Amino acid sequence: MDALEAAGIADVRARAGLIEYLTGLGFTADQMVAAERQGRLFGLAGDALLWSGPQVYTLRTAADSIGVTLEEVERGWAMLGLTVADPDTATLSEADVDGLATWVAMRMQMGPDAADGFLRVLGANVARVAEAISSMIRTSQPKMWLGLTGDELTTAQVYRDAAEFVPRIGAMIDAVHRHHLVSTRTFIEGMARGPSEGLVCGVGFADLSGFTALTQALTPAELSALLTEFGATVSDVVHADESGARPRRPSAGPRGRTADPRRPRLRRNADLGW
Repeated sequence: MDALEAAGIADVRARAGLIEYLTGLGFTADQMVAAERQGRLFGLAGDALLWSGPQVYTLRTAADSIGVTLEEVERGWAMLGLTVADPDTATLSEADVDGLATWVAMRMQMGPDAADGFLRVLGANVARVAEAISSMIRTSQPKMWLGLTGDELTTAQVYRDAAEFVPRIGAMIDAVHRHHLVSTRTFIEGMARGPSEGLVCGVGFADLSGFTALTQALTPAELSALLTEFGATVSDVVHADESGARPRRPSAGPRGRTADPRRPRLRRNADLGW
């Protein structure tokens, strides 16, 4: 305890329960001291599950490892929607560098425009997934808020339990994206006979009337359920053809539930108006 206090961890004895918990999970004194310097000692147990691995590469050393310039690595990282203030600060893991190396290889084989476009799409959509995960966890696990619990150990334990889903969600995303790749390939092959064939496409727009008012009238849970049903119903309309696509159905609510008069009933119109 004295060594930890000398190294910079404040109120060691008052936080003995938290330190014993972190020690039991295998964290070293150096890791705890580093987390304390960032004001994240209570978050160390969960933060570790969010990292892609030990941060051993700087942007500069990552560029050297891949065999490209620092400017190219900075550009690729920015296209993912990520930033690093100092190119000489260790921020990237081995997995991060492997990901950037994959992008570089795709640029060489498929062309810079296609690979860069993919990277931007990846960054934007993964950011949305991350926001959804964070929102799900924080709204369902209020004890993750240190300001609510007032107890670092309680928050650390709840955060750790929630963060243990992160690796599982990563595996889920990999499985789902493979299914979507197969579905997309099947659809495109059914529509076009070759890379030079043109396709006539239609673009539809759908909107929820009075959405601003709904955000004020519905609870977050009700609004989320409404948007899920809205998206599913729109998907039914889009896929209501003979292309072989399997439409996604809105899930039925509990039987006998009284309809909320604030919640609009989704109706399909021939012109896709709502």
